[in-house]
Amino acid sequence: MAIIFGSLALIISVIALFLVTTTIKKIETINDKFLQRAKKDQQKVLDEMNSKSGEINAKLEEMKAKIDKSESVNLSLEQRLKSFSKDEEKPES
Repeated sequence: MAIIFGSLALIISVIALFLVTTTIKKIETINDKFLQRAKKDQQKVLDEMNSKSGEINAKLEEMKAKIDKSESVNLSLEQRLKSFSKDEEKPES
């Protein structure tokens, strides 16, 4: 009788182990799908941010070039004004 109960318990434990492993595999696949979806959404946001960052950097470089150009124009204007004011200060002989 003990042998029958022992073998029955062994069979039930093997079935329970099989059910647990299949359930764990199903849960893992669901988790993997969820993580892949979340990673895909994060990648989309990251790509959008990188795109906007590139646009901002391009505009920044453009503005920097304009500022440099305006500074050089201002310097040349200042030099002209200085030379003009020096010409006016010289007494005519």
